[in-house]
Amino acid sequence: MKDSAVLLIDCPDRKGLVARVAGLLYEHGANILHADQHQDHDLGLFFMRVEWSLNGTGNSEFDLAAFERAFAPLAADLDMRWKLSATSKRPRIALFCSQYLHCMADLLHRWRTDELDCEIPVIVSNHRAVENLATFYNIPFEYIPVNDRFARRS
Repeated sequence: MKDSAVLLIDCPDRKGLVARVAGLLYEHGANILHADQHQDHDLGLFFMRVEWSLNGTGNSEFDLAAFERAFAPLAADLDMRWKLSATSKRPRIALFCSQYLHCMADLLHRWRTDELDCEIPVIVSNHRAVENLATFYNIPFEYIPVNDRFARRS
């Protein structure tokens, strides 16, 4: 797994957002690996995902904590909602499945072959059909039946 960081941003759209984020990353010695952005002109919103290497040039490592401290005032000034994470921390996800298993089988295969890089602590379903897959992949299974009593609450 590559050692990188990902910054997710959404905020009101305005000129210079990409330059300000990229400039701060440059000042901290980042090597950007991927950057994607999107503007929703109807809503006036800007979205960005930028990923950079945490392996610095030479013997230096990228200081993620120092970048986070420097980025916080910029984000506040630009009214940004943001999330910063290191890719070395695998996300924990729960998988939910109804009666049809083809998508669940695909996800579990991708997880087993390390294409889907995460931890799966539980599979939840309202049908027992997925229980055999959960057992095969050694993932705890939780069965939550849905009946008329649940349907009337919604």
